Amino acid sequence: MKTILFQGDSITDASRNRENPVNNGCGYVTMIAGSLGADKENYKVINKGIAGVGIASLVSTVPSDFLKLKPDYLSILIGVNDALYEAREREKRCVSVKKFEALYSLLIEEIKENLPNIKIILMSPFLYKGSATEDNFELLHQEVIKLEECVKALSEKYNLSFICLREEFEKSTVNNITYDGVHPTAAGHEIIKRAWLKKFYEIKE
Repeated sequence: MKTILFQGDSITDASRNRENPVNNGCGYVTMIAGSLGADKENYKVINKGIAGVGIASLVSTVPSDFLKLKPDYLSILIGVNDALYEAREREKRCVSVKKFEALYSLLIEEIKENLPNIKIILMSPFLYKGSATEDNFELLHQEVIKLEECVKALSEKYNLSFICLREEFEKSTVNNITYDGVHPTAAGHEIIKRAWLKKFYEIKE
């Protein structure tokens, strides 16, 4: 059985039940698990997303989550909180673009060193105008685009799979991608699911 580990913030977390490891929340991770199960693929899907975290918090979970679980496939979606907190100059747990790149590089290098055969999919953060972002949208959007470019550059540097979620959303005719500018609606999660599965089937063994 192959293990797929999903890591990220609240978009990945999607209200998962911490006490029930089979419960992967109400977002794209559960949708992906359902699709893989319907296809009778032999995969174990694990969601370790945590609402509110940024890249620094993710790095701290390397021993407990990434290395202990020894996944065959890893999916990471992180960055919107780093953009939100950096733009608003608060919450020191999140970091600048420069530190984001450095910490993300450290994360990837440590994982690849300890799990050399792992296949990794990086997804870029995204942000839209909504109740959670409208007060400072232009600045927030600029920060997210910087992080999107950073994640893409890291995928190229380390030869990893990359999904630009902004581009995936823009290709869709769906108008209600998020309900507050940050968190996807059911339709938004469906778009993420489809993009992820397409990339996964390109790299899976």
